[in-house]
Amino acid sequence: MKVSKKETQLTASDRLPYEKFLQKGAESLSDAELLAIMLRTGPDPGPDAPQAFRDCPALALAEQVLSLLRSFGIASVVPERLMDVVVGVSGSSPAYVFMFIEAMADEAVAAGMPRKQAYEFAAQSVLGSAKMVLETGKHPGELKDMVCSPGGTTIQAVKVLEEKGMRAAVMDAMDACIEKSKCM
Repeated sequence: MKVSKKETQLTASDRLPYEKFLQKGAESLSDAELLAIMLRTGPDPGPDAPQAFRDCPALALAEQVLSLLRSFGIASVVPERLMDVVVGVSGSSPAYVFMFIEAMADEAVAAGMPRKQAYEFAAQSVLGSAKMVLETGKHPGELKDMVCSPGGTTIQAVKVLEEKGMRAAVMDAMDACIEKSKCM
């Protein structure tokens, strides 16, 4: 399926703002090449807009696209002003997570665990932790606190991560990513 690089404006009903689709930089879409579909929100046309504008069939198309995307993954409508943030928190973040898994595995190897097993344990830990955030709806800090026993091993590791600035490093890295995205 060919995708035009130009913007296609999709107008909506009087209850929803108009939306736009934009596919940046892609010549075609396939399962492996689907990068992003940006839903852009704009001003509500209001009750005084012509009926044809408010009843534009493009809204149905937008809903069909979202339905299709949600059939095999997560699809969300994000205001255009947050698209660079999406790049930082979702588009580029797998690299941050891979680095975290690699670091945990490297230390496990340094402590004597075979590398393959270390990657498996580290990746499973990240997967299980992510599932808990998504499935419980609890704040990540609350989940972290649930794992930290008083005077235990986990709280000691958390203390070192805080001393070494893990939280600040991640936030600074995401900020750099977001700023770079704004320039592209």
